[in-house]
Amino acid sequence: MLARLKKAVRDPLFLHTVVNCILTIAAVCTAVLLAVQKKTDLLFYTAAVLVIYLCLVVIAGILVRLATGKISVKGAGGEINPLLGNIALDFLTRLDMPILLCEAESGKIRWYNRTFTAAVDMKTAPSGMTFEELTGVSLGQLSDTEAYVLSLFGHTYSIRNCRVSSSKKEYLLTVWEDRTELYGTIARLENEETYVAYIMLDNITELMQYTQEKTRSAIDDVEIILRNWAQETSGIIKEYERDKFLFLFPAGSIHEQIENKFEILDRIREVRVGATSLPITASIGIACTPGTLEDKFRAAGECLDMALQRGGDQVVLKSAKGGMDFYGGKTISVQKRNKVHARMTALRLVDRISVSSNLLVMMHRSPDFDAIGAAFGMMRLAAFCGVRANIIVNRKDPNFLLCYEKVRHIPEYRDGSLFVSSSEAQDLIQPDTLLAVVDVCNKAQFEAPDVYDMLADRTVIVDHHRKTAEFASKPLEEYIEPSASSACELMVEILELTVAKGVLQKEEADIMYAGILLDTKQFVRNTGVRTFESVLFLRGEGAIPGDAQTLFRTGIEDFRSEIRFESNIKIYRTQFAIAYNDRDGNTPADCISAAKAADKMLTIDGIGASFALCRVEDTIHVSARSAGQINVQLIMSKIGGGGHFDASGARMADTPMAGALESLKHAIDEYMAENQPA
Repeated sequence: MLARLKKAVRDPLFLHTVVNCILTIAAVCTAVLLAVQKKTDLLFYTAAVLVIYLCLVVIAGILVRLATGKISVKGAGGEINPLLGNIALDFLTRLDMPILLCEAESGKIRWYNRTFTAAVDMKTAPSGMTFEELTGVSLGQLSDTEAYVLSLFGHTYSIRNCRVSSSKKEYLLTVWEDRTELYGTIARLENEETYVAYIMLDNITELMQYTQEKTRSAIDDVEIILRNWAQETSGIIKEYERDKFLFLFPAGSIHEQIENKFEILDRIREVRVGATSLPITASIGIACTPGTLEDKFRAAGECLDMALQRGGDQVVLKSAKGGMDFYGGKTISVQKRNKVHARMTALRLVDRISVSSNLLVMMHRSPDFDAIGAAFGMMRLAAFCGVRANIIVNRKDPNFLLCYEKVRHIPEYRDGSLFVSSSEAQDLIQPDTLLAVVDVCNKAQFEAPDVYDMLADRTVIVDHHRKTAEFASKPLEEYIEPSASSACELMVEILELTVAKGVLQKEEADIMYAGILLDTKQFVRNTGVRTFESVLFLRGEGAIPGDAQTLFRTGIEDFRSEIRFESNIKIYRTQFAIAYNDRDGNTPADCISAAKAADKMLTIDGIGASFALCRVEDTIHVSARSAGQINVQLIMSKIGGGGHFDASGARMADTPMAGALESLKHAIDEYMAENQPA
């Protein structure tokens, strides 16, 4: 009985009835008393009291209903329990902005105003629907602090919302602001923004050696292709230097170019010089970044440099977020004959070293003969400049131990103090210490990334691998030539242009010779005129091919390791050979066996690319090789690696072999979907 009484007290109808009864009895009693006391007409007093009574009833009803907070109102969307008074409700109903009220938990639409009815392009009213059914967006995607932009019914709305509650039930009140015109204007301005691109025909000098007349005619054909491309994109193109172009175009056309993977590269590549099989290729740097035109010109120049450092025949695009995207790169880099760049780099490098207190030389992890040979060459250059140098290396690395045995009788190498670990190198850092990085340009593969972080703004890089990304801090000097056969070739050119003959020790020359032999596969691949010029210099410094070959002798354990790969080969998509060694107890020496196995698998008939995977502890090492038609560098870059067009590699940490194989196959599938072999 008590519970029913409490419930009845909370009912506004019950309260209203009780108040009315009390007021009625009071009014009648008052009228009777007044009539008896004054002895006048009872009807007059009764009428007067009843008027007062009616006013009190209205006031009491409003007070009761406001006190209980339970007002039932009919809206455009049906019956709701509003949280506002009649005035606020009328205001929301008449407001020229769409308003929608939903249950916070279920998302069911409970009320909407007339403006929303006019905005909704639906045959039936949305009553009974959920917010997600109507808009395709869940209530959870809306933010309590930021507006949510939604395109619906041919308009673009900015939706703001707030949570309200009534009778212990939560609702979400959403206010829709029509921003169609604003966002349309923004999109139009974005599409009309000017983007900047630099275009360079990157192998004209090499093609000129065949026939200048036919090359000039081919260049004219390329210019026609570029001008047609400019017309298609509503841009303008201007040749600012021989075989170099400046291209300005509206931002709206970039999306189509990205979708077709910049097929302009393929159109240019179809132009051949005379009867030669070499196509003309172009490198393009595009800045899709905000800022002034000066900022865009600078960014486009950086992108063009990146494209050239990655071997040319590609587009490097810098986005508004600051990252770089790469398109193309389907042809092997043509070795440059001009040594002007090498001479200027050598002179600047000597100046950098000469004004430094000391030099630290760093290679990639598990260095090969090319990396070690280039490091010895950098050490010798530092000695010529009168600056002490140290090589950062793992002293237990088998390749390093082989090379150290050859040079340990040389006085400066005898005590081994020139070779330091990462932690020891940090103790050698001074304000004017210079860091030289050789045979690697990917920070993830550095022997000592922590040392690089400390000297990022005092770093020089000499490498022949394709650059995978821009450095966070621009190095003092970058000599990255993907067309070169090896890092040793680049270091030989620098030494040849700076030091006197006889400065390089015979054993150092042997190791550098071995580095060139390794990366050219005994002068079979990626070998040009400059490669043999470098070998000739090394021979003059005392290098003996037979002595260099001794570094390639294989121990019985290494031989058995190679057999493990060769006995476990799988063919994927008819032209990819994949082998792996998932044995416990593998050492870094097994990674060398993986590289050799990848080379041997290319001799299988019909194989265009080979991959050898080796697990060392918790890391999977991948060696990739190409027969010349498939760009394995692009495949390796998809799994965090890098390298050359025909020789590349990657590391996958904390990854099981099965996962690494799946990642590799997925990268191959992506490459085949994006590129057709040249």
